[in-house]
Amino acid sequence: MSFLRAPASVPQVRTLVRGIVGIWEFGELFVQDIELVASELSTNAVRHGVMSSLGCFDVRLVPQPNGLRIEVADAGTGTAVVQPECSPAAEGGRGLLLVNCLCEHWGVDETRDGTVVWAELRADAA
Repeated sequence: MSFLRAPASVPQVRTLVRGIVGIWEFGELFVQDIELVASELSTNAVRHGVMSSLGCFDVRLVPQPNGLRIEVADAGTGTAVVQPECSPAAEGGRGLLLVNCLCEHWGVDETRDGTVVWAELRADAA
């Protein structure tokens, strides 16, 4: 799925992810985790990513034997880093910390077109 690189796209990502994942009949807690991870990765693509020539970023959901893989791609380069400490008053900086806590694995892959940040969640861990 492609989304405009704009803050208004993040709620759209959550809604579409919830709808698609709901078809696969995962439990509600797992769906909530998926929705949160997709939202955090999409927020990072909007805030820190680079637009494609069309001004978009892409979200891909890949069913796995025991869960789901979420991939968010943009045209930028670079790495995603968990912030070691964040001020309680800070408005951001916790997204990848949440992803790190909720996911079995996550990482960043550089492609010829940019960067893909991916996360794998296990249904039996939710």
